[in-house]
This record gives sequence, structure tokens and C-alpha cells, in this order.
Amino acid sequence: MKIKIIKKLKGITLIEIMVALLFFAGVFTFIQYFLIGGIQARKEAGDLQKAVFLARESMNQLKAKRETFSEEGEFEAFPEYKYSNEITEEEIDLLDFAGSLMGEEDEETDEESNDTKEKIKELAPSGDSENKDLESAPSIIFKVLHYKVTIIYGDNKEYTLDFYRGMGPG
Repeated sequence: MKIKIIKKLKGITLIEIMVALLFFAGVFTFIQYFLIGGIQARKEAGDLQKAVFLARESMNQLKAKRETFSEEGEFEAFPEYKYSNEITEEEIDLLDFAGSLMGEEDEETDEESNDTKEKIKELAPSGDSENKDLESAPSIIFKVLHYKVTIIYGDNKEYTLDFYRGMGPG
């Protein structure tokens, strides 16, 4: 009688196949997550780019007007985009504005900021030239037209573009 020796079969077991499938499913899910995120980011960037373009076009048309104005509506070519155009007259106190730009509230100021403050003090009309400071200087009011274009798109996302045109001293 012959005794047969059964060789151990070499191959892949069911457990190894399941582990490999689980690994590839995880890798596929990871890649898919980033692809979907990239597609969404690209769509949002495209929507914002279109809103910026529409806002600039609206602002260019609005700049032709020189009086207060207000209107709302939607674009015929892009019905998912709505707009709000507004021109208001505002008054700006230039000394307050200059003080806020120079950080007047801060204790530490640099040399350039101090030079600018001195120039403003010299220009500001005041009776006593030795005791001029920004608090005692009279206000210089400047009238401006504030042009504001707001584009509303998507899930109530907004893009706003502002422009100011001087009208002279008040």
C-alpha cells in the first residue's frame, strides 16, 4: 500500500480576503471623503466668484448715481442670486477717524504716529496754538456717499462691497 502524502495547499484564506476588502473599503472611504470635500469647496468658490463678479458689476452701475438710493431684486441671468443696492449720505468726523487709525487709545505709539498727530494738531483750527490736542480741536466733518452692494446667494450667504465718495466738508 502506498501512503499518499497530502501536501499542504498554499493559497489565500477567506479571512485574508475579508481583511484585504476591509482595508480597501477604508482607503476608498478616505479618498471619497476628500474628493467630496474638494468638490464642495470648488462649488462654494465658484459661487463666491460669481457673487464677487455680480457685486462689481452692480457697483460700477451704482457709481453713476450721485444721490441717496435704494433697491432690491434678483438677476435675470442668475435667479439664485439676489441683490440689495444702497446709497446713503453719511458724515465722518475726520479727527475721530484719524485718531482711530493712529491708535489713539494705545499708550505706546511709534515716532511716525506722533508726527502724524502733530500735523493734524497744526491743521486743526484752534484759538490756543500751544495747547492743541485732538480732544480740544474742533471737529472736521466730511460728508460722503456710502455705496453698498450686497449679493445674497446659496444658503443665505452674503457678499458685500462698499465704496465711499467724498462730497466735501459739511
